[in-house]
Amino acid sequence: MFARIGYLAAIVGVLVGAIAQVRVGALLIAIGLALVSIPKFKGNWSVRRIDTLIPAALIVALITIAIALPRGR
Repeated sequence: MFARIGYLAAIVGVLVGAIAQVRVGALLIAIGLALVSIPKFKGNWSVRRIDTLIPAALIVALITIAIALPRGR
């Protein structure tokens, strides 16, 4: 269930980022990535650490980009 909502949020984020507002697009992609990746690895420490660190780093980077971008008017 979370994966479908995550994929939908990521697709909408890419479309919104490409057409209208990059800030909102980056936030939607970060939310989608979190919804897809975090439940998969929660409590499962048998997976490699890099498989959890890369999505987490991408989420932090996308949120940082959304905060750092100037507000366009």
